[in-house]
Amino acid sequence: PQADLADSWLNFSDLMTVLLLACLSGCGLVYLLIGQALRPLNELVASFGLIGSGNYQIRVAERGASEIASIGRAFNLMAAQLSAMRTRNRALEEQLLKLQDEERADLARDLHDDIGPYLFAVKVDAAMISQLAAAGRTAEIPAQAGAIQTSVAHMQSRVREILARLRPARTAELGLQP
Repeated sequence: PQADLADSWLNFSDLMTVLLLACLSGCGLVYLLIGQALRPLNELVASFGLIGSGNYQIRVAERGASEIASIGRAFNLMAAQLSAMRTRNRALEEQLLKLQDEERADLARDLHDDIGPYLFAVKVDAAMISQLAAAGRTAEIPAQAGAIQTSVAHMQSRVREILARLRPARTAELGLQP
C-alpha cells in the first residue's frame, strides 16, 4: 500500500507540475498577446504628447483591433484638422499684420499730409503774432489769432475723423464698450 500511495503521490505531483507549467505558459502567452494588441495604444499616447507640443504633422498607423484602428483614424483626422487650422491661423495673422501696416501707413500719411501743414501754419501765425506785438502793430494780431483758431478747428476735425476710423462704430453694434 505504501508503494501505491507513493506512486499515486508521484503521479499527482507530476500532474500538478505539468498543470502549473501549462498555466504559466498560458499566462505568458496571454500577456504577450495582450501586449501586442495594446501596442498601438502606446503609440497613440506618445503621439498625443507630440500633438500637445504643437507637432500636427504626426500620424499613427491604423492597425490593431477594430476599436483601436478606429481611434487611430480619428486621431489622424484630428491631427489633419489641427494642422489645417494652424495653417489658416497663420494666414489670418499675416493678413492682420498686413492690414495693420496699411492702417499705420494711412494714419501716418493723414497726420503728415493733413495735420502737418496746419501745424506749420499755426507755428508761422504764432511767430507772426510775436513779431506784430514786438513791432507794436496790435491791430493785426486778431487776424493772426483767427487764422490759428481756424487751423486748430480743422486739425480737431481731422483728429476726430482719424479717431473714428481707429475705433469703428461696429464695436458698439457688437455690444462692446468703447
